[in-house]
Amino acid sequence: MAVSTILFDLDDTLIHERRSDDETRQAVADYLNTNFGIDVEEAVRIIADESRRIWLSDCPVRDYCEDIGISPAECLVGGFTGSNPNLTALRNWVPAFRNSVWRRVADRSGARGKGLPETLCELFIAERRTRHVSFPESEQVLRDLSRDFPLGLLPNGA
Repeated sequence: MAVSTILFDLDDTLIHERRSDDETRQAVADYLNTNFGIDVEEAVRIIADESRRIWLSDCPVRDYCEDIGISPAECLVGGFTGSNPNLTALRNWVPAFRNSVWRRVADRSGARGKGLPETLCELFIAERRTRHVSFPESEQVLRDLSRDFPLGLLPNGA
């Protein structure tokens, strides 16, 4: 059978998801440091710890997330579009998840401010969207393959 189209996943195929997530947490930690004097390394750890802890204990479709690679960090930013019942469950759950994570980050770090959890949530989303760190070879591979094949992106819905 001849190859007619090549499909790619995005996370950890074309972009380095962990590095992108790490850089996003770092940007939020830098904000907490600049505005509240919070230690950057401590803030990064708190963000990672709280998102993972709440995701592990409360995610209504954690097995599904683990099966297709949806991480706690993706739950802090993803829109979960689509009609799959698991994506619908995530879409309905993530607002409370995000609120809990950012409220706990503010509490644990000692940062105080009106609307701070919402600000941190919005900042994380904005920063993550600018931090898609490509693997060094991704662009060239796509360019080379696109000469001979139609290419497609098949993301996990986040």
